[in-house]
Amino acid sequence: MAIAGVDTLGAIPDASGAYKFWGIPANTYTLIFAPDLTTNYMRSTSKNIAVTTGNVTKVHTIRLVQ
Repeated sequence: MAIAGVDTLGAIPDASGAYKFWGIPANTYTLIFAPDLTTNYMRSTSKNIAVTTGNVTKVHTIRLVQ
């Protein structure tokens, strides 16, 4: 999920774990990685992800732990 204020956007990763949010407004987002509860992986959060208009924002690799 990408969260900025009261706006929440969702994305589902592909088999490799890659994900994209298309056409989201410029803002600073918190990303929440919420795995399926049956996997026993813990939730992870990345804060202060700056998104600017007309650019692709790449974030570091997130590794979920059990």
